Amino acid sequence: MIAEGLITTGKTVPAPKEDRILAVLRAAEREAEWLARHPRVPEPYRGQWVVVHNHRVVAGSPDGSEVAKRATARDYPGALLEYIPTLEEREAVFVI
Repeated sequence: MIAEGLITTGKTVPAPKEDRILAVLRAAEREAEWLARHPRVPEPYRGQWVVVHNHRVVAGSPDGSEVAKRATARDYPGALLEYIPTLEEREAVFVI
């Protein structure tokens, strides 16, 4: 098969690395948008890190590294890892 000057053997050619990265980033962005539209979902996870995949929380923990170990990018490609602030943190003013 000849495609755009490249000869292939009929095998599926993997997408360029940049395309795969963009696809994962877009998926994570969709999860963030979904989470923002559903403010009740993160309520039980205040003060914790969560992993959101396919519009559901698949893992949560106060320890970000722990939740990342439990819900790996390999198992949940395009998932969103996000910290859900406590009510106090959400209302606080941070000085940098």
